[in-house]
Amino acid sequence: MNEKRYFLRRQFKVIIKQGSDILAPAYVASMLKNIEALGFTASASLIDRLLTLSFCEFMSFYEQLLLSLKRLVGAHVKYKPMYPNFPNEVMQASEAELYINAVVHYLTGVLPNSEKQDVFPLLDTTDLRIIDLGTDEEFGLMMRQLICANTSLSQMDRSDIEWSLVNLHAVDLLPAVIPQKENAAFVSSVLIKTKNYLLMSCLLILKQQQTFYVWQPLYLMAILAFHHPLYLRSLVVLNAEACCSC
Repeated sequence: MNEKRYFLRRQFKVIIKQGSDILAPAYVASMLKNIEALGFTASASLIDRLLTLSFCEFMSFYEQLLLSLKRLVGAHVKYKPMYPNFPNEVMQASEAELYINAVVHYLTGVLPNSEKQDVFPLLDTTDLRIIDLGTDEEFGLMMRQLICANTSLSQMDRSDIEWSLVNLHAVDLLPAVIPQKENAAFVSSVLIKTKNYLLMSCLLILKQQQTFYVWQPLYLMAILAFHHPLYLRSLVVLNAEACCSC
């Protein structure tokens, strides 16, 4: 979750890899009850994924999630968790499964065959925002849509894009076309600043025929050659390979 921390802010989604453990439902139920106090709950798929984590993995996720949710709702919202001493204080095991079932029923309207509705613990809030389980592909699509937006980027947009291009696999995050000149210039500046010369070479060769209004090959070649003499060498090799493949 830490790598894609703004996935939660933008789409109420988190990415968690499948675990190999079996987590006690009391921890997940207590977490859900605590974030309910901030107006959130988790989808059924996210609950299932959390139950596969180790205790350490789960606590790492919970601490980051709680911090992010507090920022989302703002400092003016007073946080009063049901279990303030979590994880030392958790829901009783006999209640945990019932509460998780109540959340799933709230989300889907489906009741387990073995349960009666009148024994379900009541949710204190019924207007909850749902945090869902996301994927790397969904995150990449979100970033590409943001980069190729035909409007100017906000400061928050720029911050998110720059962090992604610097820390993640930038090639997968770049769209085929960046129609907005200002946005294309910003992406170019990030790649140059981070000295991602090989990526820039590939973009110049493979994408210079696209609608990149400010991706001017000669201009970028000059800048990159100035910053890194080996750039020209890599450009010649890549250009030769591109020509051979045509």
